[in-house]
Amino acid sequence: MNTAKSYIGDDGRATIRCDQCGRKKAIDAIKFQAFNKQLMVKCACSYAFSVSFEWRKSYRKDVLLSGEYLKNGGEERRGSDTSGEDMHYGNMALENLALGGVAFRTNQSHDLKVGDIIQVEFRLDDPQKSLISRNVIVKRVDGRLVRAEFCDSRPDKALAFYLMA
Repeated sequence: MNTAKSYIGDDGRATIRCDQCGRKKAIDAIKFQAFNKQLMVKCACSYAFSVSFEWRKSYRKDVLLSGEYLKNGGEERRGSDTSGEDMHYGNMALENLALGGVAFRTNQSHDLKVGDIIQVEFRLDDPQKSLISRNVIVKRVDGRLVRAEFCDSRPDKALAFYLMA
């Protein structure tokens, strides 16, 4: 059975779309927030499917992109003396991406911790091969998986268009 994902807007409403016929229905999703489970629905076309709600502030896209990270906010570049205690450079595999941040898996063990400000740099797989280079603050570390939020909220056109595609 298919599970559809529906994103909750600031107003607490979600739009559910039937994969079978394409019908859409907007609902008040606030009442389902406490359940944190999938909801079974049946469309007017008789197609039954489950829906899971995504409570994030912005859409998050699963990706598989390679990139690099640099501890120390990008003040130093690779190729320089990396023996400094606060300096750490490594390769990463970007796993998901949103307007507000990233989640990536480092290729090696690392010394990143919550609160660290690091620079991430990666190329989108869009036709322009857009380069994204931003400072992020580490919000969560689970082994080699790192979740981070962009330090600034400046709009990034390439990233916004990429997430819409």
